[in-house]
Amino acid sequence: GTWLDLGVKTPGNNDTRNWQVTYTNVAVTPFSVDAANQLNTACPCGGKWTVNNQRILINCPKPTCGDTSWMGGFNATGITIGAPAFGFSTVVGNQFMNMSFLD
Repeated sequence: GTWLDLGVKTPGNNDTRNWQVTYTNVAVTPFSVDAANQLNTACPCGGKWTVNNQRILINCPKPTCGDTSWMGGFNATGITIGAPAFGFSTVVGNQFMNMSFLD
């Protein structure tokens, strides 16, 4: 994927940045039966999720993956593989960085 720094979020405060990320693929491995079941409900994406089996998603049309909130989206339709998503980050001290959900 790609990451683009879109500049300072708050003028005069270099600790806050806007950015754009575009996923070209997403590798997902459910590690529990519950996680696999949730993915089968939210995002079957043309296949079946099973415990400890990784799937690499390259393209998931909306009807097969209507809820992408589990990928970090601000809402259920916030992430589309191959399309840009936007967020911001804030540096806290010199050790931590808070990142927003993607929209």
